[in-house]
Amino acid sequence: MITVKNYSSAELEREAEIMKERDNMLMIAGRERLRKIMPDWVKAVIIAEFREDESDSMTDYYGYRKTRTVILGFSSHKRDLFSEMRKYAANFQGTAHLAENTGRHEHRQKYTCGGGYFLGENGGYSGWVVSKDKWGRGKEDFIQRYAIVAGEEDNIFIK
Repeated sequence: MITVKNYSSAELEREAEIMKERDNMLMIAGRERLRKIMPDWVKAVIIAEFREDESDSMTDYYGYRKTRTVILGFSSHKRDLFSEMRKYAANFQGTAHLAENTGRHEHRQKYTCGGGYFLGENGGYSGWVVSKDKWGRGKEDFIQRYAIVAGEEDNIFIK
């Protein structure tokens, strides 16, 4: 028998407050960590995301949910190069299989509503996906964007 507990609004507010405090602490730690390791010349960040498929073919919905983001490296340019993504994919055990130059993991979806350039399997809807985030305006912008991710040391795999 499954028992479902009804939470009061006070309990829900307390839980939300605890999560907000945790995120703030992660953000502070992540900013400090990134300021130490991120070079001044950074123009893009190579990341890996673990995606869980939430597609529903019956309703013609195709989507995913990101469950983890990992920082693999930094780039001094904004060009989309699979060789660079493969090089950084080798830094992390979860994405090491994407480092092989077989061509089957390369996705070029630069059209409207496409997923962009990325390395991954299953069309990028599930599993690990390596991509290049080049939409920042410099070091401080990337630090703000990835502060919570870098707040946990387990999410940084830079060699």
